[in-house]
Amino acid sequence: MQRQGAWSEGLKTLLKQGHDYETALAMLGMQMADDIKAQIAAITSPALDPKTVARKGHEKPLIDKKQLINSIASETKTGSTE
Repeated sequence: MQRQGAWSEGLKTLLKQGHDYETALAMLGMQMADDIKAQIAAITSPALDPKTVARKGHEKPLIDKKQLINSIASETKTGSTE
């Protein structure tokens, strides 16, 4: 994904601003989810079949009932990874 470097820098910035790790990771997770949603919304290819465009009412691939977009979220787990 194109934003990995920005996400790393964002985490560093949040920590430098004094946020604790849990808060910084939660904030970063929300930003990552928003970035991924924006990437999906920006997809314009491959072109949809004209029948699909007629059914959907638009030419955007991966956007139909917004189930994919609405399923993207972030979750920050705390504690041991065991």
